[in-house]
Amino acid sequence: MPVGRFIAPALALAALFAVGACDKSLACGDDVAVSGQATAPRILDASVTSQLAQDPWTLVLAVTFNDANGDLADGSVVFYLARQSESAATQSLVPAFKQSALDAGAVEGTLVLPLRFDDDVEDGTEVDLGLQLVDGASLRSNCYGLSLAFEVSRL
Repeated sequence: MPVGRFIAPALALAALFAVGACDKSLACGDDVAVSGQATAPRILDASVTSQLAQDPWTLVLAVTFNDANGDLADGSVVFYLARQSESAATQSLVPAFKQSALDAGAVEGTLVLPLRFDDDVEDGTEVDLGLQLVDGASLRSNCYGLSLAFEVSRL
């Protein structure tokens, strides 16, 4: 499992994230559907690439995918916290395709996705983050999990 560390100082605090990643069906909780069709999107890899310098609570994720029918841009990414399907937060993928310089009909590529955490996360907090892609036909990808560990220093 790859592990990375990211440091981003700010005026009032510094946050450091240690990250582990895996392709686990339970990363999104035990009540999440995964489409079995060949045209469903698939997450091949996900990682935290950086934090925003001006906002250390915003992580930048890189999500490598394939989607046989090329309709992922019309879909969304769903984030799950602590393996709880009811904690899902959804973001449209249209901005991510533009930010990532990917054609809307791309069948593979790497999406750049920002994700902001609350700035009241305490030092030592560990968070299981699940990711799932949903394409324009509402087909759901596998669930991909990231384990985040927060090291927070108040400056």
